[in-house]
Amino acid sequence: MEILTRQSFMCLKNLQHLTIAENKTFQKIQCRVIDFTQSKIEFVADGAFDGSHIDTLYFFNNKLLSHNYFLWCLEFKNLRPSVFSCLNKLENLDISNGSLEIIENGAFIGLEKLKSLTLSSNKLTHIGRNIFEKLINLNSLILRNNKINNIDDKTFDKQTLSTLDLSYNELKFISKYTFYGVKCKWLDLSNNKLTSIESGAFENINLDNLYVGNNDKLIENYDAWNVDESKIQTDCIIQGILRICTKLNSLSSVDVIIHDFSPDFSLPSSKLELSGISSIGRNAFNNSNINVYFKILEIHYTGNHEFIIYPESFESLINLEDLILNVGATTLTSNLFDKLKSLKYLKIQVIETIQYLSQVLINLKSLRTLEIIGNKTIGICQNVYSKNISNSIVDIRYVSGEIDELPENSFICMPQIEVLTITKTNLLIIQAGVFNLLKLKITFTHLAANQVTRQRYNDDI
Repeated sequence: MEILTRQSFMCLKNLQHLTIAENKTFQKIQCRVIDFTQSKIEFVADGAFDGSHIDTLYFFNNKLLSHNYFLWCLEFKNLRPSVFSCLNKLENLDISNGSLEIIENGAFIGLEKLKSLTLSSNKLTHIGRNIFEKLINLNSLILRNNKINNIDDKTFDKQTLSTLDLSYNELKFISKYTFYGVKCKWLDLSNNKLTSIESGAFENINLDNLYVGNNDKLIENYDAWNVDESKIQTDCIIQGILRICTKLNSLSSVDVIIHDFSPDFSLPSSKLELSGISSIGRNAFNNSNINVYFKILEIHYTGNHEFIIYPESFESLINLEDLILNVGATTLTSNLFDKLKSLKYLKIQVIETIQYLSQVLINLKSLRTLEIIGNKTIGICQNVYSKNISNSIVDIRYVSGEIDELPENSFICMPQIEVLTITKTNLLIIQAGVFNLLKLKITFTHLAANQVTRQRYNDDI
């Protein structure tokens, strides 16, 4: 299909989601018009029209229209004025992986409720100034992987976007007026052919993240661009659908690269596992487009230097439940985990030179399981802050380390403990009275792989 006309979508006035992509049922046919109006069609298979040349296709008044999106996968080269004018309830439009070359002024007339527009993986070369002016509620604009080499000045004027993705195009120059008048949180210009960005190009845009990586000839002048250097990402890798960015080996941002928009978008996993970093930067997750999806964060580090984290490292991870730090000993600082209001499981090896572990745990009101690696002693209840530890902790584990004795009152501040594990240590002596306060609650005790013998247990166990 080469042309969509104004009549192509007439009468679909209640449609909310439309995807035009690639398909396989009426394959390799040549036809000017195919009319499926009132045909009781409920499903169009992927690739239904692969290899076909069709000028106009009608799908009016079919049960298919009640679905959130279509997988028609039809190819066309031109979007003409008012082509979507009947779809005044449409919120999400995806025209990806096709042959689209030209968007005429007025093509999006009638789409005042549109929130997301994806035009990725087409053959666009030029974006004209007035193309998007009618999209007053647009939030996400994805133009990645085209051949765009020219964007008119003030093309995005008066738009307020969370995401503007222009990555994998052929842009060479950004003028001070290219993004004039736009408000945008997340701007991706990576993997272009940029050599120069004019002074003031990003002034007053309110960017949270600017991606300019893989523009090998770009001369970086952050001050002249009017962007805080902390918000500029240049060293990024792709891990599945995630873009993970670092600065000097410190994690600086994590985002999903949305190739094809889906109204029911979800991550394949709620777990994020990272390695190869030596610290988590301040606000690394604060501006992420998926921070609320993560429930498990696991980090591996085996370097010679101490792994560094800050209280701000966990900003906005409001649903994180498990934090697994396989990173060696970490210095505890004030309010280190206070941002993690939903945290239920914490695995950590600690250095208590600045703060006691008990101080850091005070505000973790949802924490249930605490796993402490490599300690020399069990002193969690042996300082003035211990009495304030949350009573939500019911499972405490000490694994490895040089612990050789379990003193009386080791857990006097945690009478609610139900599960106690001390394993792979040098534990040899268990003093009398250790378990007196725990008798009513404790349901499981694991003391395997230590040096203690049964004769050394006391009557209170």
